[in-house]
Amino acid sequence: MSATSGDVSHIPSMDMLNATSRLQLEAAEVRNNKPNWNSYLR
Repeated sequence: MSATSGDVSHIPSMDMLNATSRLQLEAAEVRNNKPNWNSYLR
C-alpha cells in the first residue's frame, strides 16, 4: 500500500469534521446543563 501526498490531503478535513462534531456535542451538553456562566468565567 503506497501513500502519496494526495492520499494524505484528506486527513486535515477529517480532523476538522471530528473537531466540529465534538464541539457540537459539547455545546449540546452545555445547553442541557445550563451552567452558571458568571462562576464559569471567573
